[in-house]
Amino acid sequence: MESNKNLKHPKISIGLPIYNGEKFLRKRIENLLSQTFTDFELIISDNASTDNSVKICKEFMKKDSRIKLYEQDHNIGQFNNYNFLLKNTLGKYFLWVAVDDLLLPEFLEKNLHILETKKNVVTSISKVKMFGDFTNSTKEDQNDSIVQKNMKKIKKYTSRMDCFPVTGKYDYKISNFFKNCRHSQVFYGMHRTDAIKKCVVTEPFLGQDTFYALSLLRYGDIYVIEDVLMEIFDGGDSRAGDMIKISKMTSNKWYRVISPWVSMTINCKKQIGMKLFVKNISFFIKLNLSGWISLIITILRRLKQS
Repeated sequence: MESNKNLKHPKISIGLPIYNGEKFLRKRIENLLSQTFTDFELIISDNASTDNSVKICKEFMKKDSRIKLYEQDHNIGQFNNYNFLLKNTLGKYFLWVAVDDLLLPEFLEKNLHILETKKNVVTSISKVKMFGDFTNSTKEDQNDSIVQKNMKKIKKYTSRMDCFPVTGKYDYKISNFFKNCRHSQVFYGMHRTDAIKKCVVTEPFLGQDTFYALSLLRYGDIYVIEDVLMEIFDGGDSRAGDMIKISKMTSNKWYRVISPWVSMTINCKKQIGMKLFVKNISFFIKLNLSGWISLIITILRRLKQS
């Protein structure tokens, strides 16, 4: 395990978890170092990569003392790697960043301003847009048939990502959150560190990123800047549609593969209490049904390919 600890108390800590991310890593670090707000530390946790990820990080460390690198001795799992970064943060504000996404130069500056001036806000993020082959495939062409246009509209709607503000009394915030949470990127917003550290989940499960955002509502509101300051890469395993693979990314327990969203459902019930859980039961019914349908589609696709 190695780190560069010249920076003691930065205003913002950025956590970058990586595993075999050399395809995106150089561009990603350059992107973060180009922020207009510069009082931050960039904490990188390499999850036992087998490519050149560590080498690339060390190249940047020689040039910029704000970068810290931790090398895990073995693969500790995706969500444990995320939690490791949070545990080792020093800044007053914290955000996770994915290796294949991008932030516009003013992301830190504008979100910091919100958190510094609006004490009721616990998380601030901007509007987002997606990029990549998947997004390009949903763009309509004048030569498309009516069927093709409708299929693209459905594909675009079901895969959309954006961010939604959540404010008001706690009961209202919970109901409003569940209306949009399956399409929200709030997890990748800028959080008050003292609050997000109270939301740590020790056992990984599918939907843990959404659960973090839900937990944060106990401590304040979620604010969304109307400018698009984040670009989300549309690739990755979550876009492949293989529910078995996605479920196994978080756990190999058989019941979590058969019922992908059961742990998310149980944890949400504990978090918000029975009254609010029953009030929002339609969300959890739809969530679990979608998981089972995705699982059946995955099984049929695998059988067809075998």
